[in-house]
Amino acid sequence: MSPDGGNSFEELHNLHDDFVTDVAFGFVGGIVAMTTQKSLLLYGKAGVDRLLPIWTPGNDSLDVPVVPFIDHMGHLFVSGMANESVTRTLIDVNTLIKAVDTSVHHPLVIQYFTENIVLLHEHSPISNGSSTESVFRNTHIGQLLSLRKGGGAIIQDVIFGHRIDGYLSTVHVYVLRPYHYESEWDSPAQLQDIAIVTTNQSKYDVYLKLSSLSGNTSGWLPSDVGKTVAIPGVPSVLITHYANRSVAIGRAVMAVKQDFYYKSGYWYMYNFGTPDSQGQFPWNITEDTCKHAMTPDTELQLTSVHVLDLREKLTFSVTANMQGNAPVVPPLGSLLYYAFSNPYLFQIDVSLTTHHGYETLSIGVEDKTIEKGVSAVTFYLRSASMLCPVTSYTLTLHCACPMNKWLEFQYPNFISNEDYLHGDPFDKNGRKLLYDLPPNYRPPSKFGLAIPVTSNMYNADPSRPRFQDNFKISKESGRLKQCLGKTSRQECGCTDTMKLSPLAEYSDCKERVYRVLHPGTLVLNLTLWEVGHPEHVLKDPYIIALKELNERMDYEITSTKTPSIAAIEQHVVFDHEHKFYSAEGTILTMTGSGLYHFRVHVLEGFSYCDLTDEFQVFVDEHSIAYVFQYMLNFGVGVMMGTILFIVYLWYLKEHHTHRIRKVGSQCQDLHNLDFKK
Repeated sequence: MSPDGGNSFEELHNLHDDFVTDVAFGFVGGIVAMTTQKSLLLYGKAGVDRLLPIWTPGNDSLDVPVVPFIDHMGHLFVSGMANESVTRTLIDVNTLIKAVDTSVHHPLVIQYFTENIVLLHEHSPISNGSSTESVFRNTHIGQLLSLRKGGGAIIQDVIFGHRIDGYLSTVHVYVLRPYHYESEWDSPAQLQDIAIVTTNQSKYDVYLKLSSLSGNTSGWLPSDVGKTVAIPGVPSVLITHYANRSVAIGRAVMAVKQDFYYKSGYWYMYNFGTPDSQGQFPWNITEDTCKHAMTPDTELQLTSVHVLDLREKLTFSVTANMQGNAPVVPPLGSLLYYAFSNPYLFQIDVSLTTHHGYETLSIGVEDKTIEKGVSAVTFYLRSASMLCPVTSYTLTLHCACPMNKWLEFQYPNFISNEDYLHGDPFDKNGRKLLYDLPPNYRPPSKFGLAIPVTSNMYNADPSRPRFQDNFKISKESGRLKQCLGKTSRQECGCTDTMKLSPLAEYSDCKERVYRVLHPGTLVLNLTLWEVGHPEHVLKDPYIIALKELNERMDYEITSTKTPSIAAIEQHVVFDHEHKFYSAEGTILTMTGSGLYHFRVHVLEGFSYCDLTDEFQVFVDEHSIAYVFQYMLNFGVGVMMGTILFIVYLWYLKEHHTHRIRKVGSQCQDLHNLDFKK
């Protein structure tokens, strides 16, 4: 099994000389069922690291091979041939799971640490101690290890290897029901005082001597080999050899550095290794009753699939706890685990909190890799029983464009759809907000106010003449879309949605547009919308591009230089047709008149979506075409200059005084004048 999408694998079941032929998956409950070449049916649940062999054809009428099938309700069937016809059999999964015994026949030595915390040391078979491999697996974690005489504990962890020869592994268990020790009838040595005496050969091998044995009193029995001598505060000892009724030889689970002496009633014997008279092994491993519960948060309960755009964050959590009347089992690690099938797509933040027995695992993901992809994150209860209805929860995350995300241009004044279609709205200053376009309208071009050349036609009506269609260049341009091939506007099939749409592809249906007074000035206000998310006003670092769709050039754009713009200008050389602006603080000034039709889109790299919108503005009350404005100004200037010059000449004529020049003796010679006093 791979918990992380194929990056690593764990063994769930050893098939030996068999192999899997068919696999079935059930989304209800996370069920997986497999059949092998020998028609063994293996059952598992997502998140639980084991497969259980729950069924073979046996006495059923089905012929081999068989095929598993799981319906939409989570019921498991096996299909096969019976009496030359195809039939299927419903599998009673819960009953079969309870009957599965996955125990292994190696002796165990019990060592108590507290009333509930116990270590079971696995020893190789005493009669044939050549085995060096543990028969326990990580797949046993979460199962119930029961003693047939009574008692049971949950396996919490398996530690492979041991520092003492003969021991193979150590199993951590949490005791739910205390294990029963041997009765005085089965192990009469418990009635005697015992001395644990060290040997010279090893610090782990000891002699077990019954010091109070006398006469015909029963002591050690040959059947005691494989049993455990347990004494509080002293390392437990596995009886490995029977010497006589007063002496046995054992191997301790820890070093014994001195001799010990205990009276009867202060030591006990447990049988975890000696079969009974019917050859039945004293302990077994089965599935425990369900003690785990998993509850996803509201975000996960609404949907199991989320699509994340660039720079988007998503936080989700799952809570787990132990439940039922059984004692609460404190796990060695955690109740909840998680795994990503593709963890490199996201920046991942994980936090784990515990409160009054409830464990909450929270995960936050953010798409920062600028790479599309899919990843599944699975929460699972690794130590849960297969009898639990829910053992895992999987959330699928897509790094892609959400289907319900779009960009919208916001006009300075809100106008409802009803007003757009049938109303006559005004702003707070009493200015009319909408302009009714004439039939077959086309905006001015760079050639002149009355020379439209755009291919877009607005408020199209095939039954009426084209607007400003006076020049050859105008006659050769302009085309219909919705009204192509129609004879009247009624045949164009314009819906209210088309009439409200700002897109150029529906220009035939556009009847009314937003109106501003000359010179038209708009502060661009762009908003991102996504269903289930609050609106997001576009700001830095988003960068936008603006294009006029009717090839008009009589407008100006001013924008603030944000850090994003400054960064991109270091790597890109802009021209007039491809210039980018900040998403905030950009002002559009339209110096001409008539209809302007702009398309705005967000630069790639800020979203997986093609975030584009269009908006239309009609600049009204511009009484004269801009081409003649300069001519008029020049004419008025010449006329005013001429008038001022004529007035000046008239003034000179009316106010000039003629003077008679004196000559002769009356004129004194300047050289004879005496300027002295």
